[in-house]
Amino acid sequence: MSRIFRERRTSYQPRIASFEDRIREYERLERFASGQGPQRTFNPGLISAHQGLQDDLNCAEEDADNLVDTENSLQAEHFDTGNHDRDPLDHDHLSGDVTIDLLGHARRYHTQVNQQAAQERQEKNWAEVMPALHGAYLFLKSETANWTTSDWGNDRSKIFCDCEEASCHYRIVDLIDLNIQKRRRMRFCKCIPDLLHLLAHGYLGCSPVAPQTAFSFNLLGFHSHLWQWCTVGNLPFMNTMQAWLEERSNPLLTSSGKRRDLRRSFTAAVDIYRALSNRSNNIFKDVMNLSGQEILAKESCPACFGPTARAASQPLIICLDGNFQHRHHFAASKNYLDLITPSKFIHPDAIQEMNNKILAQENLHRVRNKADRCADAHKAADDKRSTSTWKACDDTGLMGSCCRHDAAIYLANITGGGEKRKYPLAIMNQILQDVDSEREVRVLYDIGCTMKKFIGLRHMFAEEADRLHFGTSVFHSYVHNWKCQLEFSPRFNDGWGLSDGEGLERLWSVLSPLVSALRHATRNHRLGSLQLKVEFHNKKGIISLVVWIKHKYKMACEKGDAASARLNELTRVQNPFSLDQSTYNREFFESQWQDQRNFQQNHTDVETEERERLAVYLDRHATLETLRRRINQLAAHRENPGTYDSIMETILEISEAQELQSSVEVDFASFPAALVGTNHKHPFF
Repeated sequence: MSRIFRERRTSYQPRIASFEDRIREYERLERFASGQGPQRTFNPGLISAHQGLQDDLNCAEEDADNLVDTENSLQAEHFDTGNHDRDPLDHDHLSGDVTIDLLGHARRYHTQVNQQAAQERQEKNWAEVMPALHGAYLFLKSETANWTTSDWGNDRSKIFCDCEEASCHYRIVDLIDLNIQKRRRMRFCKCIPDLLHLLAHGYLGCSPVAPQTAFSFNLLGFHSHLWQWCTVGNLPFMNTMQAWLEERSNPLLTSSGKRRDLRRSFTAAVDIYRALSNRSNNIFKDVMNLSGQEILAKESCPACFGPTARAASQPLIICLDGNFQHRHHFAASKNYLDLITPSKFIHPDAIQEMNNKILAQENLHRVRNKADRCADAHKAADDKRSTSTWKACDDTGLMGSCCRHDAAIYLANITGGGEKRKYPLAIMNQILQDVDSEREVRVLYDIGCTMKKFIGLRHMFAEEADRLHFGTSVFHSYVHNWKCQLEFSPRFNDGWGLSDGEGLERLWSVLSPLVSALRHATRNHRLGSLQLKVEFHNKKGIISLVVWIKHKYKMACEKGDAASARLNELTRVQNPFSLDQSTYNREFFESQWQDQRNFQQNHTDVETEERERLAVYLDRHATLETLRRRINQLAAHRENPGTYDSIMETILEISEAQELQSSVEVDFASFPAALVGTNHKHPFF
């Protein structure tokens, strides 16, 4: 009998709210939204996110037959929404048929409001405590040599606080280090934040107010290096650390005796640890008053942006490319907080400003969009091929830029569609603003030919036109036609050296371990993680820059020696095209190459396509002649029984070849008669 009220009876049925109760719940939310409620403790603008309730009610009216009547419709003019007594409506019988979970919507909505309010309060608390925390962090980092001295864990709170014991209070805090975890009774006061007391012991708390868990700076520093090299997740890392520490110290348990889950606390501590490092870096740049080019020399590539004796005479070679593997699912984060743009990313306002400038120039110069074969062949530039995939994403990819030493310069977060022109142009605009105004800038892009036409038609970067040059990356240039390759391939033009324009492909390979993890992270975590990985990539590149340049210089010498040896061999070969029977020489090859370039430049794409169709026509004509000779040979040996089958197969092949031949449209009047025959309609027949 003692358990009679602890067990639910077998005949129990959960109470389902009637339709009228759900309507009243909706009306109560409407009053809150309009500010008529008794206590409005949250922003009424947030209520707009709950307008889905009205859509659910409208759908219910259309689906339920007994709500079709205008008298009982929610849209009726006399429908009562006041607080006084209503006319009785017979809707109780609808509770089983109309499945509108209004109370469920209301609960989820209030949960969302509470979560957003909690995050905003936490962000505000962090903003208040961060200046004092960062100052103490810099001081103690210097005092303890980045927490590497033997006494790094001693209490140094007297440096910041001189409160008496009577005014202090104590609280239990879980402390986690590389080799030990413990539950310790910590002393706190009211004159300084609790985080500073923990910092004085060499630990960083995971919450701005009354933290219950703290991690040592040695552990956070170890995780930072491990993440840079291995991209380890916080969950497997903490599971590994807990298994390691529980072999050396007592386990940390909850009040119910279960093993503590430290993943969320550790993630918060890692975020603050990274924020402290970013704040230190920003202070350094502000104090040193670094220009844009000096910042790029420090963080990207000193060889391209550093001070040199011939800075203006050395061209800056960069490459541009997009990547759509680094997507972010819309439902992965609630995005309560504003998006924070790291320093390596172009700010969204600058991208939108570039988009507005493009539209203004198009309207000014009456530019019409025309089909471009190079752009059509470039899959990533077509924003219609992956529409179904991008619908579920708020961030659909990345646009990046690298120097010729494979160091990342700037990134842009793509928020919709394919490689729209505003992203590479925004990056180019920022780079042109940072570097010397007289320095030549060469850009390698998958569709550099199209980009040059795009900028020229809209008269963009008019002041930079003399120092801005375009080319196509080496690997992607083979997709373009021969005429385009002659003009834009870096292997067929001077001034590019051995730059291949594929540095971003190597950068995407470095960032590939982050693809799956960041698709389901928050937007700020996604951009922050990409920023850290790019900074580490650039740091490794700066360390190995001398070795990289030495390797490239050696490769250039080897290629130059091989080319010279090949030319020397050709100079000993007789030139059959020479009238005086002389050997090949350098002047002959240069003239032939220049004639090839001039020929392609003086012929339009229409003429080139016409010649290609003629080549196909003549090739198929040769095939027909071969088939006719074969059938004549087979007819001469009719005594063989298998000859008749071969004759029939050959006749079918001739018929198919003639059909294909008739489908080729060639303007024979534009070619010499000696080439196509006297009958322009059906030559050679």
